[in-house]
Amino acid sequence: MQIRKVAGEFSKSEWINVVENNNHIVSIHEHENSKIKSYGYAILKIEGFIYGVLNWDWEKGKVDIDVKERYLPQVYKALLSIADDLGGYFYYKSKELFDPQKHLPIPAIDINRNKRFFEGHDLDYIRWMAFREEDQGLILETLKLKKSKEVSLKDGIDSCDIIVTPSYSGWIFLIGDNLPDSLVKGNESSSDEALTNLCKTLQKLSTKFIEVQYFEHHGKHNIDGYFKANNGKMIFGYWKTEDEEFKKGRVPKEIKKLHPTSAHEVASVWSIDPMDFIYLKEMVGEKSYEVAPI
Repeated sequence: MQIRKVAGEFSKSEWINVVENNNHIVSIHEHENSKIKSYGYAILKIEGFIYGVLNWDWEKGKVDIDVKERYLPQVYKALLSIADDLGGYFYYKSKELFDPQKHLPIPAIDINRNKRFFEGHDLDYIRWMAFREEDQGLILETLKLKKSKEVSLKDGIDSCDIIVTPSYSGWIFLIGDNLPDSLVKGNESSSDEALTNLCKTLQKLSTKFIEVQYFEHHGKHNIDGYFKANNGKMIFGYWKTEDEEFKKGRVPKEIKKLHPTSAHEVASVWSIDPMDFIYLKEMVGEKSYEVAPI
């Protein structure tokens, strides 16, 4: 991670001025209580806690950020203010500006299960997708789908239909057994080839929607699958039946104690389990739609 200008370089005097005046930076000589002033690097300190250091690259006129990514939620506002004071920008990667919607960890969702708003009889044995997006139209346009009629989840789901839900806490869901028709070519010669193509599609979609997840659960036939792609990278994919098993990538640490398990359990960790929709008033208070191919 870096702070730099789009074009040009920071001068030494600009860097010194920010080190001396920004509330989130402590100079190394102040930190060490030294009388000899030094500006080769500075300490990133917020509310008394040291999160890392900012290294001044005098040859290239930029600042390299030496802070662990797990601290980004605590430090990103400070880094943005430092970049602003320098008249530059906070880069997450060499050519990618930092975007809190894209680069901060997705927060876990706490669901109050004390009150039901409808009965979810059709939300167990299903296929579904989760998109880190709040615009239904953008998702449907990307998948070449269109709204055909308004529906309510409390009225149940026909497995032959595809339903798009309202947005909840930054997530929108597509539900329906025919979802794979929008995600794979359909002429694959094996389940392994189809699942490989599914991974490629999810990876591509995640460049547009930050994170995309795909799940399927058919307990009667002992089928479970869960896949996650984030920011253009396929994080993990797993699918099993009584006779076949497919795996892509390393098991993420957040589900290591669960895996292998049901798609519903993984969904409750990664986003929201559709079985929990019954506890979300928004899922019946706002519009869902049946969708069809354009």
